[in-house]
Amino acid sequence: MKVLTYKNSKFMDEHRFHLRKDQLEKAKRRTTDLLERIAKKKPEEEISPAFQDMLELGVLEAMKALEEARQDD
Repeated sequence: MKVLTYKNSKFMDEHRFHLRKDQLEKAKRRTTDLLERIAKKKPEEEISPAFQDMLELGVLEAMKALEEARQDD
């Protein structure tokens, strides 16, 4: 199974939700880590690009929510 890394992901860059550059890099690392974990558990299955996009979006939304929670405190 080929696992993509997201150092230059156009999707992440377009949907960054106003995250700082360091937060965006952290989101990319987390997404890559999650995809690698999935690949280890199901090496015979291909991870679809749509699933990868949804995973990226979920990571970004979670990081945005964390940032907003920090600002509220």
